[in-house]
Amino acid sequence: MVTPMHRRAPLAIARAAALLAALALPAFAGNYRWTTSGPEPGTIFQIVVDPQNSNRLAAVSGFYGSMVFWSSDRGMTWAQDEQLLVAQRLVPDPENGEVLYAIGSTGAVSGVLKTSNGGAPWTNASSGLPASANLQGLALAPSSPSVLYVAAVGLPGQFFRSSDGGASWSLQSSAFSASYVADVEVDPTNASVIYAAVGYPAGVLKSTDAGVTWSAPGTLPTATRIVIDPSSPSTVYVGTSDSGVSKSTDGGAHWTPANVGIETASIRDIARDPMNP
Repeated sequence: MVTPMHRRAPLAIARAAALLAALALPAFAGNYRWTTSGPEPGTIFQIVVDPQNSNRLAAVSGFYGSMVFWSSDRGMTWAQDEQLLVAQRLVPDPENGEVLYAIGSTGAVSGVLKTSNGGAPWTNASSGLPASANLQGLALAPSSPSVLYVAAVGLPGQFFRSSDGGASWSLQSSAFSASYVADVEVDPTNASVIYAAVGYPAGVLKSTDAGVTWSAPGTLPTATRIVIDPSSPSTVYVGTSDSGVSKSTDGGAHWTPANVGIETASIRDIARDPMNP
């Protein structure tokens, strides 16, 4: 025989479950407000916004490799760059949204490539670089956009500089020791000061003479991304793959954790608010 108490128990449990579900929804609502609009399934490695036209975006994305996609409507629709078959991180000219650089391949040409009209055609910008080198860490000097740097990784590796927007390259160092370069960033006010995230054991390397000599100012392993404060270039932020974000206020000589509110130790990228550094 089922008593009234027994009949009410399942109903009470159901009501309690419904209440808990209702209470849980507001806590998670913010996590489900993104909608997918492309460019295609897979990993988004980078998004670049045209500095002169915020409707125009470029994205490095792909499921099997890193390809370049373009959008002219703030990401509502995307079109693949059919010429640039594979690309590493795009490097935009901060003064001209039509000019971008990449390490990639068009099929016929590989190495450092350049576009001067916001997409195809991409032209060879590798004169002076080793033909078979593993190029990584392409970077542009914000204070002098015609100055570029790139590393040919190895033990030892090489470091190169271009002063004419990629038309030609000169060797700066044959003692740039790195088996992998995650990022290279140039001081926004001084084109000769460079930071390189090279992973374990050095973490971050620094040059103050345009890449001729390098030092490891303070041990910071597994660095993934570097951001320099343009209003105070001695302030540097570094993302790492296993210890969150670190911050230096003395040009990398000392580092302190900057992780309050971050719930993961693995940082892929960091972005700086252009209106509020």
